[in-house]
Amino acid sequence: KKTSNSNLDIHCMKQSEEDLLTNTSSRIVTRFVLSWKLGETTKGVWLADKTLQVLAEEEFTEWQRWSLDMFSWSLDISRVSCRRLGFLCLVQACVLYTSVCLAADSTYPISRKVDLLIGTGGEGFGVGSDPPGVQIPFGALRLSPDTSLDNIVIAPNHFGGYHHSDNEIRCFSHTHMVGPGVQDFGNIGVMVTRQISMETVTNYGYRSKFSHGNESPQPGYYQVYLEAPQITARLTSCGSHAGIHHYSSNTNNTDPIFILFDPTHSLTKGACNGSSVNIQYNNDFETAYVTGVMTNAGSLTRRNGKGVLIYFAASVQASTIEYGIWNSSGVFKGLNASEAAGSAANGGFLVTNQSEVQVKIGISFVDEEQALLNLKAQVGQQDFVDCQLATQNIWEDALSKVLITGRDEDTEIKFYTALYHSMMAPTNYTEVDGAYRGMDDMIQHSQPTSRAAYSDMSIWDIHRTQISLLAWLRRDVMADILTSLENMMYQGGDLPRWPIANVYAGCMIGNHAYQILLDGLVKNFTDFNVSAVYNLMKEEATSPRPHNGRSDLFNYITRGYCIGGFKNSSVSKTLAYAFDDWAVSEFARHLGEAADMEVFRNRSKNYRNLWDSSRKLMCARDGAGELQCPLDPELNDWIFHSTDYTEGNAEQWKWFVPHDVPGLVELFGGGEEFAKNLDEFMERSHLHPVNLLPNPYYWAGNEPDILAPHLFNFANRSDLTQKDTPPELHTLADGSVLLVVCSLSAACQVAGRQ
Repeated sequence: KKTSNSNLDIHCMKQSEEDLLTNTSSRIVTRFVLSWKLGETTKGVWLADKTLQVLAEEEFTEWQRWSLDMFSWSLDISRVSCRRLGFLCLVQACVLYTSVCLAADSTYPISRKVDLLIGTGGEGFGVGSDPPGVQIPFGALRLSPDTSLDNIVIAPNHFGGYHHSDNEIRCFSHTHMVGPGVQDFGNIGVMVTRQISMETVTNYGYRSKFSHGNESPQPGYYQVYLEAPQITARLTSCGSHAGIHHYSSNTNNTDPIFILFDPTHSLTKGACNGSSVNIQYNNDFETAYVTGVMTNAGSLTRRNGKGVLIYFAASVQASTIEYGIWNSSGVFKGLNASEAAGSAANGGFLVTNQSEVQVKIGISFVDEEQALLNLKAQVGQQDFVDCQLATQNIWEDALSKVLITGRDEDTEIKFYTALYHSMMAPTNYTEVDGAYRGMDDMIQHSQPTSRAAYSDMSIWDIHRTQISLLAWLRRDVMADILTSLENMMYQGGDLPRWPIANVYAGCMIGNHAYQILLDGLVKNFTDFNVSAVYNLMKEEATSPRPHNGRSDLFNYITRGYCIGGFKNSSVSKTLAYAFDDWAVSEFARHLGEAADMEVFRNRSKNYRNLWDSSRKLMCARDGAGELQCPLDPELNDWIFHSTDYTEGNAEQWKWFVPHDVPGLVELFGGGEEFAKNLDEFMERSHLHPVNLLPNPYYWAGNEPDILAPHLFNFANRSDLTQKDTPPELHTLADGSVLLVVCSLSAACQVAGRQ
């Protein structure tokens, strides 16, 4: 009734992807229809048989049973005809599928409430930087498109590789950061074209126009039509370190498909510190094997002095295939890197006359052999749809841990998209046999092998929001995060401030890994060595260490504050160190170290040394001990040069005493005055609804005052939190503060707050 026969197959295929249900029958029929869509004739017949076997055991209405009989009859016709499954078979599959969908319409998949284009736009300080491609929760492989606008890439818009305003896809790369504030990763580019030349492989000549109207991002599945080569690209993941590309040609275009592998690609310009690619073709199995490596020295990964090694291994099964490489000397068809003239290969390519082709790929941060092992173990004989459905099921299960009802569709989409984003990172770097590269650059093995080694943690941003959420929803992940931090301590000598891969990035101030570990301690995670962690915390808090994040430590200890006046974030450092000292004191209390507890508890009060009672601000103290408050406390001059405040101003940092909010209330003169000032602060935030520049008052997009709306509770004014939180959700952060609203920090736990 909805479509004509000419569009019936397209309609059914679209429905099979968009309306995937959790019950067995619809999943199998969906699997069948997708196999038809991808042209897998033999597998389509096999799946049809499996469909009949499973569905025969289920109970149906008379109408559904008739559909099943018709489906079986049409299958017999197709089998006898010894050719591609006929139109009639497809029609009956769709009829059965539709009837099953109608019967189970109430089981609306949660994954459909995720909009992966949320977080891909914005400008300036409002950029989302979330890649819309495919991965499993916390997977190292984040296979996603990297885009440009007429081959122009504005760096701040492309920290995640993709920006919604762009009109071109440069390539699909396999590693990405999630919501970062700098460029890094975006490695091992793969793209398809219809021809190859030096012009093609220079300055992304292989890029293609695309439109959002022909794009479909979903958890575990990404599809887009590439206009230049007239090819539909589909992506899915097969595990933490492997995925599949599927490319299908427009039926009117019979030109060969060129599959390009560009290991030099990176989101950070000039980040490739060397690369290689090698191609072998097995005539007996009609399969090409492409392997390679690149050294990525991006904005953060370069901070170990050399970068991070990323290996890949891909297999492409196709007949009538050719191959070749390119380098600075030219494009060489039929030759491998060792046979071509000039420098080593910058990239490789495969050519096939098939209208559809799959690229199975595994990545590794260990070595090439490990990349092959990841490919074999996580992809193996699976095809695209096997991996797609498996990944979609994983996401459906992960998102189903939180169920909300009675909300409008827009609110549910924002909620589940934010929940999805909260499980994209940190990154599980443990590969299939437990191997991973440690902070000492040595190959480590998780013990036991089921234990995951996590990194890519922007700890300054997530220590009292996302991490606490994971401690509730994903205790398995939280437990592994804690042991990962402990192992980094053993391997590299310090707890990390901001680890990426196996690199101490050293971003931001203080060391709020202490807060994550304390969060685990108060929530009864017992898999890490509390005594060993405490001993290093104590050492880092009392003496200079390579990665401890405590510059000007001597003045902080002897004076009770970091010296200001040098535009060196002195105020923010003093407040952060006091927060960290409180965490050390809580560890000491837990271990019965009474003397240490007293020392660090007293040091945690150092925030009081910066308080200007007349202006109600936290201000810098100079070498003579005089307070130096800014003339304009709401001025965000930190954007242009260093100040005494880190990524914030005096108005925002005056609320940063998360470990002793009652003490902060006391400095304001009591709860009434505290609530009055905080209410004015929140009200002024709504005068700045555009996030091109940071909001000079409440700014949900950064750490210093992220929990400010909830501080009213400490002044017995929860009604003001209720007043401010809904506008905050919808106007200041567009729903992204889900993680704030849904989580409690270790400080709240210790204070007994709920």
